[in-house]
Amino acid sequence: MKSEAGARAAWLVAALALAPVALFAYLGLFSRMMGDDWGHFATAQQLGGADYFDFWWAQRYSSYTYILLHKALAPLGPEYMPPIFPAIIIALWLLSLVWLVASVMRALRIERNRWPVSIALAALLLTTTLNSLYTWESIYWYSASVRYALPVALFMLYIAFAIDRASRARTTGRTVAAALGGAVLCFLNAGFSEMQLVIQLVFLPCLLAGLFAFMVGRARGRMPPLIAAGWFGSVISLLLQLTSPAISTRMHDGASLGERVPLRSLGALAAETVETVIAYLGDAGTIAGFTLMMLLGLTMALALAEPKQTGQAAALTVPKRARLAPLTIALLALASALSALLLPVATGLYSIGIVYPRLMVSSVFAQMIAGVVIGACLGYIIWSSFRNSDGAAIWYAPIAKIGAVVVACYALAVVSTQVNLIADFSLYAREWDARHQQIIELRESGAEHLEVPPYTFDMTAYIAANGEPIRGSDAYFYGVDTISVSAAES
Repeated sequence: MKSEAGARAAWLVAALALAPVALFAYLGLFSRMMGDDWGHFATAQQLGGADYFDFWWAQRYSSYTYILLHKALAPLGPEYMPPIFPAIIIALWLLSLVWLVASVMRALRIERNRWPVSIALAALLLTTTLNSLYTWESIYWYSASVRYALPVALFMLYIAFAIDRASRARTTGRTVAAALGGAVLCFLNAGFSEMQLVIQLVFLPCLLAGLFAFMVGRARGRMPPLIAAGWFGSVISLLLQLTSPAISTRMHDGASLGERVPLRSLGALAAETVETVIAYLGDAGTIAGFTLMMLLGLTMALALAEPKQTGQAAALTVPKRARLAPLTIALLALASALSALLLPVATGLYSIGIVYPRLMVSSVFAQMIAGVVIGACLGYIIWSSFRNSDGAAIWYAPIAKIGAVVVACYALAVVSTQVNLIADFSLYAREWDARHQQIIELRESGAEHLEVPPYTFDMTAYIAANGEPIRGSDAYFYGVDTISVSAAES
């Protein structure tokens, strides 16, 4: 009876944790084309597949997957892809995280409430990430979300796949097939952006070191080739991207695109990188998210370690090898989070002289992951230090309840704060749709120089996106000479 009540409570907490995730996905339905979107959809409509790829590959992007996916999705409708893509990314990200957490719990032999715990932790990781993003451009600006948020979700899918395959009994042939699949996925995923490529090249070896400590038996032997295959796919991506003319074009023409002068001096680069990293580390939203995830990881480790019955083994079973290295694992998580912040900053400053907040999705997410891993390691240290104490077990149930209350309060706080945006975002969507229809009607009537009214609420300004069409790309998209916005009424 007690276990059934605990299971029901766990599923209730999971449902509450999903509420803000659903809200973030719903808000994305009000997103529309902005900034670079006009140019991408316009060229996709005007150019064939090979010409479209050559146009962007030579002038702007070395990110081959990003270019190909834009072209593949363009026929589905520029009016429809921006609104539905945030929900697609959030759903994929959530499912990947659920699979990842469940696979890690299986590897640690944690059976009790595995699925509700996996759902709750995945939802909280995603919520704290989305709520802590330096800018919502990363998820609600179509071009930015495809380039920076989607590959993070797919990377989590790859890691979950690798851990799951390694922890299950498989033949050598299936392990080889899984490694090849992982290599292809990482190759394609690194092709979304240079930042994602850098993250994979650096993070995969750190991941291997951390997971290797937990794996036992055959799983320990299968993990290295699976991760190595992903890293090899990333290296192939690096070699391919270095052949793109767009790299030299962007690095030399940054000033003409409104970007700063690239920092090629090692001293200037190091100083600016440190200053920028410190500024990002001081962001209140990420600090709050990191702290929350650390506390959640600690409480979950203690709660899941609760003995099933007096005299029986604890629910949390960790390989002896890992018991000697919780601090090492915590330090690896911290180092990975710092690397995920430092590397994009240094790369951006060196290549184009500026770091756009929208490309820091991996950095924010890595900080949330580091928080829960560090908290879990601290919880394990506390549990292992007092597990033989007669009075220690009485604290486990209250700790679990505290964790559940924290999850519920945070989820409700996020929902109560962000739900107020629905009215403004929906107003923007209605006015965008009306402007879109107006432009089409004016074009059909033969007008070539159009003037449209301003938005009452501009979602692009709210999420800090450069919502203005790049170099008249909106006029090119609609097939007219110019489109201007009339002055707002005082």
